[in-house]
Amino acid sequence: MKPEPIKHASYLRHRRQRIWQIRIPVVVGSMLILAAAVIMILPAAGIDTGVDVSHGEDASLIWMILPLLFLAVIVTLFLVGLIVLVAKILKTLPQYSSIGQHYAALIAENVQFWSKRIASPLIVIQSRLASMNAFFTSLLGRSRR
Repeated sequence: MKPEPIKHASYLRHRRQRIWQIRIPVVVGSMLILAAAVIMILPAAGIDTGVDVSHGEDASLIWMILPLLFLAVIVTLFLVGLIVLVAKILKTLPQYSSIGQHYAALIAENVQFWSKRIASPLIVIQSRLASMNAFFTSLLGRSRR
């Protein structure tokens, strides 16, 4: 048996918003892209569309696209430089990371050594005090609570 869907006002509003804010814009955008593709492909295929293409329009289109191509070349060069830089960093990184791990291990050993050396007298004193406290408590027969 299927559970009955929730019919709250917020759920119904969400369904309306999903249709108007997601599905319809995606469908309209897809149809516009498909129409633009058909308009571009038909003249290239040799089908007469009734559109008279002149040399002036072609030249103006080239001048409109040229700044974008210049920007695309700059972005491509930047990305190639970034790729080369990351490749060089990854090539040298294992050497320096092993050196860093070695020094980190030395520092960890020194910290542990000095921590044990500083804490051990305190631990010995606390244990002696606890044993003396337990001895005197058992001797006198009362607790210190």
